[in-house]
Amino acid sequence: MAAKRARLQSRIELENFKGKDTLGVDMISTLPDHIIYHILSFVSTLDVIRMSLLSRHWRNMWCSIPVLNFCDSSDIGMNFDRLKFYKFVIHCLDQRRIDMLKNTNMAMTRFKLDLKCYYPLSTGTIDFLLGSACCFSKLKELDLCIRSKGNRKLYYLHPGIFSNSPLTSVKLCGIMLDGQNSAPICVPSLIYLSLESVGLDDRILHNILTRCCSLEKLVFKECTKLLNPRVSNMSLKYLEIVQGSCEVTFQVEAMNLQSLVYDGGPNYCDLNLSSCGALRHLSLSNMRLKDQWLEGLTFEVPLLESLSLCDCRFSHIKILSEHLKHFVFRGNKFCHALEAIIHTPNLVFFSFDGDLSFIFSMIAPNILQSNIKLQNPATHDTQWYFSLLDFLINLDFSKSVCLHVYSEEDLIFPRSFKRICRTPLPSLKHLKVKIDCPLSRDSDLRDALLWVSPSLETLSIEQNPGMVVELD
Repeated sequence: MAAKRARLQSRIELENFKGKDTLGVDMISTLPDHIIYHILSFVSTLDVIRMSLLSRHWRNMWCSIPVLNFCDSSDIGMNFDRLKFYKFVIHCLDQRRIDMLKNTNMAMTRFKLDLKCYYPLSTGTIDFLLGSACCFSKLKELDLCIRSKGNRKLYYLHPGIFSNSPLTSVKLCGIMLDGQNSAPICVPSLIYLSLESVGLDDRILHNILTRCCSLEKLVFKECTKLLNPRVSNMSLKYLEIVQGSCEVTFQVEAMNLQSLVYDGGPNYCDLNLSSCGALRHLSLSNMRLKDQWLEGLTFEVPLLESLSLCDCRFSHIKILSEHLKHFVFRGNKFCHALEAIIHTPNLVFFSFDGDLSFIFSMIAPNILQSNIKLQNPATHDTQWYFSLLDFLINLDFSKSVCLHVYSEEDLIFPRSFKRICRTPLPSLKHLKVKIDCPLSRDSDLRDALLWVSPSLETLSIEQNPGMVVELD
């Protein structure tokens, strides 16, 4: 009864609100302060200070937000003075330090600095800015992005600037790390580290990972200067690697790693996962797979439950796994595949997006859902329908199948073909078909689908622009 009264009261308040003229009403100021602080923590500090001019209630609110967020975006205008902006950043840091001395309950937990171009500012000035920010005892998150224009060199960051700090999250973008002449990074409380377009060598990478004993998530995106990178960390659970141009082999030694996302880019890259026995989720994209590599992988990571292969190049793949439950395959014209053999007795979800230019064989008797998207064939000849028939036979154990094709012609088997071939999905109960092109032969398509799956209990046909026809 109390819940019903509450819903009735909310409905009455909503109706009263709709009947009022809310133009020019300040709705944000009516929110509790902690909600306002949370909203403003995602806004640049410059805009927050500008908002402090709106009312007396907002005047000193920026001082209580535990976040300083600075960005010298070029969108500000052609007359934007970067030197004044940097002085503004220094002033805000000094003011926050003064305010914290007066009120010990105040804190700064997150600092973000995004510089589109750090010239004409000197490297020493940026070092001073970062050093001032990292001196805050309660700073937990550091987000640093410094870009350089033209052929100017990247900003060189001294790694020791945030060593032994309480940071739990660090995001670095567009900078250079070099550990030859500086102390190694040591951030014992660091949980999340993201390196994007960062120049670092194998030595500094090793120093970071061996001294961050609480690290759980690590992200590499198009980092340079790595030759033989070794990702070695006992606490690491999630790893993402995106290599746009480098041809390197990542040696991953993380016995507690549970999830790995790897995008190899257009060039040849490789992975060594022999020390990742606890790995459960693996996603590979744009990777050239050597023959026997995946077959050997299933022995190296026997607990693998989820595998995704997207736009990978291979000739033969063989996957034998008793624990695999989710398998996603997406191919393109560069795959040049000849044969794929999948033997997964406990697979429950299967997704396929590609053409039927290679031999595909799958034994998976416990599939609950199969999502299939077939690329538009060049011609609807006899070879196409034989290939389609051979492919669909692998899905007969599925409880439900979603089949996405370009046109109805892809699924309408010729009558002469049906007289000599058996139905590919005699046991399937639930089928959903998606057609990109508008239907012109609805009855022929339905007859073809009933021949493909004669035991259907539900059939749904979804066509462009979204009309759904259901047959029970």
